[in-house]
Amino acid sequence: MKLFLLVLLYFFSFGFIQAQKIIHWNYVYSRDRLVVLKDTMIVRGIIEYIHGELDGDFHIHLRLDSVYNYMLNEVNMKKQNGCLVLEVICGKQSVFSICKGYTNQIEIPSIGDYVEVIGSYVYDKRHGHMEIHPVFDMNLLLRE
Repeated sequence: MKLFLLVLLYFFSFGFIQAQKIIHWNYVYSRDRLVVLKDTMIVRGIIEYIHGELDGDFHIHLRLDSVYNYMLNEVNMKKQNGCLVLEVICGKQSVFSICKGYTNQIEIPSIGDYVEVIGSYVYDKRHGHMEIHPVFDMNLLLRE
């Protein structure tokens, strides 16, 4: 019975993430600038910076746990303060029509929060850094 419940939980979780991926990619602004390196990635770290963008996204800097530092490139190190960029799409009102009719339900964390993030790992050709964009889910693990 325990094995059945674990298998059921796995498939439910997998289905949830797949559905979130489809929904979120539909609202990514100018997605041709993003090169997907890994379709679904899970990372953990501490929130260092949060900023709402004109396109409705929240731009967040995540100080990764050291096991994930391989995900950063030179531009992340120099221009993003050594952090991975997270993009929570349509988290606020947008000046563009991309988010019309959709508001992301991901709760935006606070600076200092320790979180687990699930999303697509991408290279942003326009800015030259690595990101999780879009974020499919974010879970608070510890609040400062």
